[in-house]
Amino acid sequence: MSDLNYVILIGRLTADPVYKVAQTGNSFCTFSLANNRKYKKQSGELAEETSFINCITWGKLSDFARNYLKKGMQIAVEGRIRQNTWQNEEGKTQSNFNIVVNNIQILTPRSSSTSGSSEQAEASKIQEEPIDYNPILDDTEDDIPF
Repeated sequence: MSDLNYVILIGRLTADPVYKVAQTGNSFCTFSLANNRKYKKQSGELAEETSFINCITWGKLSDFARNYLKKGMQIAVEGRIRQNTWQNEEGKTQSNFNIVVNNIQILTPRSSSTSGSSEQAEASKIQEEPIDYNPILDDTEDDIPF
């Protein structure tokens, strides 16, 4: 059996995505999702914990994130976990994890503006269908065999 690395998360953006272009010329966006979990303690008391999960998008999906995602929006992401490792100044190996996103769906209704920006309101007017972008399905080349 082969290994599986697949993640689906729903959360709220903690800030607007940060758009950058790598030295290779590839664009990418980074953002953080706040994901809440409610549970009951052994004492029967309700509790809540929040995880802050770092995400990264590449290429056309980073353009989508830059143009449509805003702080406070609830989104669903699909992707994979990636571990980054490096040596710190003392020579010790350190690591962190992030989600490499390959699909985003905006769950915040268009009528509720989280940031109140006119850009978001304008984007909402243009969209007729729910905003769901999967670059794997975006075939801009005419390589269909029939």
